[in-house]
Amino acid sequence: MNIVSIIRKLRNEKGYSQEYMAYRLGITQSTYCKIEKDDRKINFENITKIAAILDTESHRLIVFGLEN
Repeated sequence: MNIVSIIRKLRNEKGYSQEYMAYRLGITQSTYCKIEKDDRKINFENITKIAAILDTESHRLIVFGLEN
């Protein structure tokens, strides 16, 4: 499972929409969708913000994303 799959899984578990995530990140929903489709590179700053929104730690997203 890569980092964007983990983000999508955690987002769905929380019941958050892509629109909600985009709003919290200050980006458009279409840009957020591209992140989850892995069509847009995700930088460390956004990983940190996403982790905070999902109530997890950024290193967990990175480590779990590298495991597979």
